[in-house]
Amino acid sequence: MQTDQLDLGFVARNRQRAPSRSDFLAHFKSRPHFSCATNSHFKDSSACYFNQNTGMTFSFGFVPGLSEAAPPKLEKGERPTCISLTIGIPGPHVLGLEAAAELHHLMRRFHLDFWNTGDPRQARGSSSTAFLNYWSRANRVANRKVKDPSFSPAPKSVIRRAWEWNRGVDALQQRYRKADVFVPPIHFVEREDETVLTSVTWGDALRIALPKVDLLLLGRERIAGRKTLVWCETSFAVARTILNLGRHEPHPLPHVVFDHRRAPKELVRFFLSQKVTGKRSRCLRTNEVYDRPGT
Repeated sequence: MQTDQLDLGFVARNRQRAPSRSDFLAHFKSRPHFSCATNSHFKDSSACYFNQNTGMTFSFGFVPGLSEAAPPKLEKGERPTCISLTIGIPGPHVLGLEAAAELHHLMRRFHLDFWNTGDPRQARGSSSTAFLNYWSRANRVANRKVKDPSFSPAPKSVIRRAWEWNRGVDALQQRYRKADVFVPPIHFVEREDETVLTSVTWGDALRIALPKVDLLLLGRERIAGRKTLVWCETSFAVARTILNLGRHEPHPLPHVVFDHRRAPKELVRFFLSQKVTGKRSRCLRTNEVYDRPGT
């Protein structure tokens, strides 16, 4: 759950006309991970971003009347628009990176600058880099104030590595499509001591592209001759004993490909030797993980 949010408005610069609703909808309908809707009663439109692989979400809006709440001082050649951006804080720093990428496309297409609708004196910017700097400062302040136990801190490097892998899952899945190799997303889990770990799920020793993570969640059903699926948690350090059975690939991020036609006996024995998990680690949604202060 998010505890706060940033709300930004936009102005068109260089004497460009303000984008219309049809311009707004046409732009976001052409962008991946967006779903668009229009409220016929209130006459406003939204473009909600949700990346299923990374879990990142934020939304743009087209709100008639928003242009009347322009910054107190418009520069020469600027025109107010009806476009807004809402993004939650606190959150992992990669949320800002993902939003900045979409902001870049929007601002470049319509020649826009952003401004903070909550305090017009605070933020004005004409680039996605300026937005990222502003959002990062606000997010760091929000991170330090987190008291909600449903939020879990993790090192920025761990969050970034998982995010970079998850962003490339679709492309990597396409790369291994003919070999029928599964590319799993990386998830976060929390142990009883509140340590946040990265994990992937691997079932029945099937073909997989395995990234480096802290924890493997192994599923046994077919290879164990069972009708019921059982789960085992195994550290990646323990799993190193079977990594030589796969092919090591360095790009786009290091991973091991197990593309066997039939699972090697050593791999099957490894799966069968792991103890069934009694109490599994708590799975975390992406918006429940935030940057650990100082990392």
